[in-house]
Amino acid sequence: MIMINIVESVVAALGLLASLLLLYLSGTGEVEKLRLAVQSWISLSRYLMMLALVFAFISIVESLEFLSSVFGIDSGSVVRLANIVAGLFAILLLIAIIRVLANNKDEIFVLDSSVFYGKFGITLLYVAVILIAADHVKGLVGSKLKILFDIAFLAFLPLFVFIAVRFRSYSELIRKGSIVISPHTTDVFVGVSASFMLFFFSLAVHSIEDFAIYNIIEVCSLSVFALVSAYYGNEIEKIIEAAKD
Repeated sequence: MIMINIVESVVAALGLLASLLLLYLSGTGEVEKLRLAVQSWISLSRYLMMLALVFAFISIVESLEFLSSVFGIDSGSVVRLANIVAGLFAILLLIAIIRVLANNKDEIFVLDSSVFYGKFGITLLYVAVILIAADHVKGLVGSKLKILFDIAFLAFLPLFVFIAVRFRSYSELIRKGSIVISPHTTDVFVGVSASFMLFFFSLAVHSIEDFAIYNIIEVCSLSVFALVSAYYGNEIEKIIEAAKD
């Protein structure tokens, strides 16, 4: 168990670093060039699809934990190992997205005080508020409320499968040249980085066995990704409708 805790902590730390770098790249500077980089958007849509599948996998794992508890089966170690695997795969995808954004960005790693007044700083503030709020309400999470969290994980599963299919279809439309991506949709990666920051924070608190706050933060991470995906999907749908006209 100690070894699992250590591995979980390391994965959480690496994931937080990757999420922070993605937030910096997507939340600062100009990414206008990315609008014309069709190949980049094909790759990015594919990576977003895979990230949606990662969250779908997490939903399955957490749902299985709920079903196991119903039947009195101890699946704690299996769930932790599955989340670690999901975290490692997510890190690889985040790094792949970082590479694409870095290759299409005019200026990177220019850190000054003004950075914290933009999307980068505001998003960090939002994440901090969620973490503080989760810490304050964790005492209210009893066994009955925990069941609601488990049901929420199960409810997220079809949503993330739908999101993955949607991202795949967008990638095909971009590849065929049916739609052109507008530059402001790169904001989606600000939200993606925030969602994975929360997920890796949940792994970090899980490694110290604070299970109440772990469930709260993990549900928040899935919720943020779902909202970001809905925003991205709506923007793409607007572009598709405009292309028809």
